[in-house]
Amino acid sequence: LADHQNELDVVFVVDISNGNRDAFISQLLRARETVRFISQLPNCSARYGLVAFHRTAVNIINLDAEVASSVEKYSEVLLTLRPRQNARANLTVGLKAGISAFNSSLEMDEERRKILFVLHDGDAEDDVNNVLEILNDARHSHITVMAIASSQSEHTNSLLGLVDGEKTRLYKKGADRLPFDKTIRKISSAGLRRLTSIRKRPLLSSRVFASNTLLLDGGSNCSRGIDVMIVLDTSGSVFHFFEEQRMLAEDLVRRLGDPRGLRIGLIRFSALPIVAIPLDAPLNKEEVLERVHLTSFTGGATRISLAMNLAMDELRRVNRSGLQQYVVLLSDGHGQETWREASRVGERVAASNVKAYAASTSIDSNVDELALYVGARERIYTRARHPSFVADIVGPIIDCLRWNGIATTQKQFTQATATFPTVSLTTKAFTPVTKVSHYFVTFACISCRSDLDEDDFSLDGSGE
Repeated sequence: LADHQNELDVVFVVDISNGNRDAFISQLLRARETVRFISQLPNCSARYGLVAFHRTAVNIINLDAEVASSVEKYSEVLLTLRPRQNARANLTVGLKAGISAFNSSLEMDEERRKILFVLHDGDAEDDVNNVLEILNDARHSHITVMAIASSQSEHTNSLLGLVDGEKTRLYKKGADRLPFDKTIRKISSAGLRRLTSIRKRPLLSSRVFASNTLLLDGGSNCSRGIDVMIVLDTSGSVFHFFEEQRMLAEDLVRRLGDPRGLRIGLIRFSALPIVAIPLDAPLNKEEVLERVHLTSFTGGATRISLAMNLAMDELRRVNRSGLQQYVVLLSDGHGQETWREASRVGERVAASNVKAYAASTSIDSNVDELALYVGARERIYTRARHPSFVADIVGPIIDCLRWNGIATTQKQFTQATATFPTVSLTTKAFTPVTKVSHYFVTFACISCRSDLDEDDFSLDGSGE
């Protein structure tokens, strides 16, 4: 019997704008290298489409064309592309044309695997929601988006935003090639059901195990204290759940307690951000709680990037050497930003030592945009997961302060880690005997899974 052939459709979407000029040749060579790799996969039959874009997009090679099945002829056409003078990139147009290229094929076989490779440096002025909507359309069409850039690109966070934060789907540095190729191999051999289950899983942290126990590490980067900056969304998009979101901020402040070395600040934002509590304000815990409680809904536009930038500015303004700093974003993630604005804030956070978290009590959270700001998706807490949010942050902070002799008493520590209203929690603290201390937080899991798979390469947070 002949070996079963896995059928693969591949579309390369090439940014030929002037802004991509410096990285263009490197991207094309990596694309040709990728075509050759796919052609050598065992038991895999592939067709190759080609789309070029700047302000507009053009379909150069259709998947049904004769050249689409010839590696050599396709590569020749690919290498003839050149960047255009004075042309700016419209990423949304390019992605939309790439997705349409799959649908324009006369041979519409739902069992064929689909990969869209976007050749782009990561810098785009598109509306962030337009880009994320197109990426969501790709997921629903079972299209895996992967990105090819160059090592010179300064927009890593933007590129990761295109690939759901999965580093194995981004080819930027030379060292990225092996995991990039491994991901292609997985997609080419995975059944459609497997790919669907990967994309439609709820966004759950890889730290949640079948035993429903979180392992938290402490004892680093807080030798002189900890700063926590809370960024609270008061804009129109959070109208229906603002009170619940503010209560989450109050829970966080209450359970952190008032240990020596801990400072808490607050930024509220809609169209413009305002520092409601400076980090160096001479306030005790009760006074901080009162100011958080008095924060009211304002309505208006949602400018998350401005608020996050102000939070980073405030942390830098009061910076203390040897300090661990946190930003806690409480928002639904429906900002009115450009792709460039959102991704650059994320790049700023990633380049710092600041740990960023995000939580939303909304039933319609935009996880993809929140990921642009905080990076790691396991630090994003949607409605199903937000009951564990406060515990996940409070635990390491208090444990770290205790280890360094900053927190005051065991009684205060016990009070700080007591049960809070949104979920039943049992916390056990162990006296550290080594430089790394561990403790466990056991919680009643609302929607836990026991089938977490390390090989999965997409967490889209759809919750379906």
